Amino acid sequence: MRLYYISPRDVRKNRADPVHIMKSCNEFSKNGFDVTLVTPRVSRKENVKKKEIWSLYNLDKNFKIVELSTYLKDETPSIIVRFQKFAFFLGYYIYLLLFKNLNKNSILYSKCYISILPAILLKKVRILRSKIFFEAAAFVEHKWSHRFNALNNDGIVVFNNYIKLKYLKSYGIPERKIYKANFPSQFEDFSKVIISGKNYRTELGLSRSDSIAMYTGKISPKMKEIHYILEAAKNIPEVKFIFVGLKDDFKSCFYEILSKQNLRNVKFYGFQPLDRFFKYVSCADILLSYYDTDDKLSVNQRASAKAGVYVCAGKPIIFADLPSTREIFSEDMAFFVPPDKPKLLSEKIKYILNDTIEASRKSEKSLKFAKKNTYSKSYKGISDFIKLI
Repeated sequence: MRLYYISPRDVRKNRADPVHIMKSCNEFSKNGFDVTLVTPRVSRKENVKKKEIWSLYNLDKNFKIVELSTYLKDETPSIIVRFQKFAFFLGYYIYLLLFKNLNKNSILYSKCYISILPAILLKKVRILRSKIFFEAAAFVEHKWSHRFNALNNDGIVVFNNYIKLKYLKSYGIPERKIYKANFPSQFEDFSKVIISGKNYRTELGLSRSDSIAMYTGKISPKMKEIHYILEAAKNIPEVKFIFVGLKDDFKSCFYEILSKQNLRNVKFYGFQPLDRFFKYVSCADILLSYYDTDDKLSVNQRASAKAGVYVCAGKPIIFADLPSTREIFSEDMAFFVPPDKPKLLSEKIKYILNDTIEASRKSEKSLKFAKKNTYSKSYKGISDFIKLI
């Protein structure tokens, strides 16, 4: 069965979404689908070559990647991004219909509202007969594209009960058309790279004696989460704070912030190939994910993607105390701090470093969670759901 994974992002830079997309395609391939990942092309100076994509994610080449020749850059205005995605994906669907026998036995699986919209329109006028599945990362009320998408898909995949209930109650989607998947950890890949008990700090140029609190993922001057963690770092200069995932465009901005605030215990690193990224995570004494409440979706809907790696490390984890986080991670496997409270965050970090018994107990629980809830298990369930519809 052919499955076309319609991606909202390119995969030449391994941010959280592209990692999830590549992992998803890998698992679909393992579950018997002939997978083609279709992405928009994005021009940026730090892109890897196409042949290097597989090594960037430490994956075997077991599915195809098609990059549409869009004229996008990271700074392209959103209205132009949406227009190009709609136009180029429409052209691609027509190409598949004319030359690749896109038929009722084919699957379109999407994470992008705009890119899948042309396929839905083609299906409504009975030109396209393939089944369409949508993986919903968020529910935005009163947005026509979300409602239209929801009412015209064959099935919806979610990772959050709040989102599932919203689809059921707001749009009247039958429950049989919604699959709630388990939050997936990257334990299988992590354990292939990380040798139990090995310390990678020397290899990465990190001090073996420092107490390290680490944040990984998206880093932007506009993110309150980052500024809260920097405030916490100011309160506890004896702790080293490591940020992994800084874009080149923001380096000068954050170096200026460090200089102005005299933050000598903070270090930023850029994006890393996945195996090297795993090594950074394994070096932390504490792992941080601290969503703020300005983004309303974070409160009930977003679980930190980085947590899928954090739980694999067997280290204490701090989350913002939000319903979205509490749904997945229990009190016995993680530490919680009220959001938007950097002083409380710094106090919790000090508490964890001083109470190694509780930290060790929760770390063991999070590692057990990672081993039980893998991408393989999660996408086996999604694959079975697709085959049954």
